[in-house]
Amino acid sequence: MVTAVIGTGLADGSASLTTTGSGTPLTLSTSLTAPNGSLTLTSTGNQSLAALSAGTTAALTTSGTNATIGLTSLTAGGDVTTSSSGNQTIGSAT
Repeated sequence: MVTAVIGTGLADGSASLTTTGSGTPLTLSTSLTAPNGSLTLTSTGNQSLAALSAGTTAALTTSGTNATIGLTSLTAGGDVTTSSSGNQTIGSAT
């Protein structure tokens, strides 16, 4: 199985990460920041995410069978949407 793993990311504008294939997870080990834009994370498997920060909106979506979202912290300047077929665990959101 292929796994998308990101250490640290900084986007000047918006950032979008997408995994394809059957049940491909997305792992963010440290942080992903888009201070002047939005964050969109889409995966077909579980999302295991550390710290996310968006200047505007954030959208997290998993589409696999019983795919989960695990998130340490999320800061966004606008709306936040999450969608998963499994459990969602969010440490803190502001």
